[in-house]
Amino acid sequence: GVIMKIIHTADVHLDSPFIGVDGKTRRRELISAFSSMAQYADNIGAAAVIVAGDLFDDSFATDATIKSVADGINASKAQWYVLQGNHGDDSPYKKLAKLANVHRFGTDWTKYDLGNVTVCGKELTSADVGAFSPLPLDTGRFNIVVLHGDVDSDAYGHIDKKTLSDGKISYVALGHRHRLETFSFG
Repeated sequence: GVIMKIIHTADVHLDSPFIGVDGKTRRRELISAFSSMAQYADNIGAAAVIVAGDLFDDSFATDATIKSVADGINASKAQWYVLQGNHGDDSPYKKLAKLANVHRFGTDWTKYDLGNVTVCGKELTSADVGAFSPLPLDTGRFNIVVLHGDVDSDAYGHIDKKTLSDGKISYVALGHRHRLETFSFG
């Protein structure tokens, strides 16, 4: 079969104030890194880029940064699947949603098909505690679930491991935790 390349990122926090470090330099570095990632996606022929939340530190996001990100995504050949996450309002994401290659998720399960891959996700809210509703996934497809929150914790965006152990899920693209964690879902 054909191999599809997909990039998964999360928690970039563009325009975060970065207290305790040289924030201005760090913000420029992150914008540059994002632009490089968008170009890298095209260089390797990635079909999709999944952003599992907090691309922006929304309340601090400047128009210049939003425009820079929109320009990078718009120039990209990849499809971009973007969760908002939990840092602020959705105004930067509304601007990105106007781009033809940007796909956003709602507070109910939202799914998109790309070849033999289904990308399915939802924006978690404080109402998301306990088990998830059944995921709208088809057996026989490569199913990616995109979420931003805490696994089996109600600290923010409860992610139910039991639901994610559904045999139809091929990959879980998570965001929110700022460190590597390995989970067994099955």
